[in-house]
This record gives sequence, structure tokens and C-alpha cells, in this order.
Amino acid sequence: MLVPRWPLPLPRASAGSRRPRRARVAPVVAAALWWCPGCAAEPAETPAPAGPCTMHLDPVSGADLSLTGSGLCPASVTLRLRVATGSPEAPVWAGAEQGPVRVEGDWELGPHGAVRHVTVRNAGAEPVRVLGLEWSSEGQPLGFAPDRVLHNGYQSWSYTGIEAIPHLWQKVSADGARTYLAVFAWSAPDYRVDLALPASAHELVLPAEPGAGVAERPGGGAISVAVPAQGVRLFAW
Repeated sequence: MLVPRWPLPLPRASAGSRRPRRARVAPVVAAALWWCPGCAAEPAETPAPAGPCTMHLDPVSGADLSLTGSGLCPASVTLRLRVATGSPEAPVWAGAEQGPVRVEGDWELGPHGAVRHVTVRNAGAEPVRVLGLEWSSEGQPLGFAPDRVLHNGYQSWSYTGIEAIPHLWQKVSADGARTYLAVFAWSAPDYRVDLALPASAHELVLPAEPGAGVAERPGGGAISVAVPAQGVRLFAW
């Protein structure tokens, strides 16, 4: 997960007190199972559809966020936080508890997910320059198929924010000589799209075995492209 980085000089730490926040206790639901040896078996009923998406926070040692969903969102995600300080040319990354600053604020559940309003405080006497905060799964599976991306416009007039990951990504080479198109299915079980590509377009077929070359096959004109879940098909012209 990537976040925009910004220079943020922090002053030296000052004494103060923080008011403890009230702990929240999640309700526990117990289910009972009734067993009747003399009763006749009833025909199996069609399973009821999953209920609405319900999320709750689960504390995990060493993690900044552990979120578990059920119903329409049966997945879990665990993220750790690290902070970059120092020079933009040579940033120093450290865990949120090991670096020269402290990130304060609690995660709270909202109607569309978990939100954390943070305050970054200098833990020492020397000024510190904060470059960025990063939440990541550290290479571990997220537990769900991401469908959002952080669009970083890099300029004040360009859009920056969260948006749905598009199924089609197109890129032109630096010299303008070639155009590439990637068709992603993401979590869709059988994504299909109709394309109108130049006659010179061809599909790039990724090798099935490590070390094998990329094969090409004709892919121009009006074509219908089907992509399996979490798959991708590549075209170039």
C-alpha cells in the first residue's frame, strides 16, 4: 500500500497528558446445536444468502490494523505501519514504535470501513522531518482481492484520491512508438470486454515455464476478450 509522502518538520517534544480513551467491547454471539436421535432427517434447505457486510477490529500483536469481515465481505486484513524520516534523498524507515516519532490515534469503524485520524509527535528533543507513513502487509497475502487504488496526481491540478481499479490499463512507450494495453479481471469471476484494436495489434502470451520467451499471436480488429479471475491479458501495437 502506497501513500503520498510530504515533508513535515516536527518541533521538539513537550510534556503533557492524554486522556485515556474508553475501551470498546464487541458483543459475542453464541450458537446452540440441537440433536435428536429419533427424529427423521429433513430435506436439506437451500443455504440462506450471506448477510450484510459486517466488520470488526481484532487486536494482533505487532500489527497496526487487523480487520475481519463477515457476511458479504468474509475476509481479513492485517497491516503494519512504518514511518520514513530524515532526508528525501535517503529516507530512514522504522516501525511506528521504533522510530523517532510516535503516531497517535485509534482506528474506528465507520459505514465504509476503518478510519484512523493520526497525530504524529516528536518523541525526542531534536527536530525531526517526517517524509511519509506506510501501511503494508509486508509481502503477506491481504486475504481479499483489492479493488481500489490510490491515484497520486503529483501535481496540484491533478486528481489525487481513492478510486476503483480499472479493468483496462493503456500505456504508450517513452518514444511514442508502441502502445500497450492490459486487460485485468481482478476479482470478477469471468470478465469480458469488447475491444476495437488496430489491425497491427497482437497479443503477448506470457510463458508457462520459467525462462521461456514471450509469444505473440494476432489480436487486432474487433475482438471479444475474456479474462479469468485474477488474470490478465496483454496486447501491443
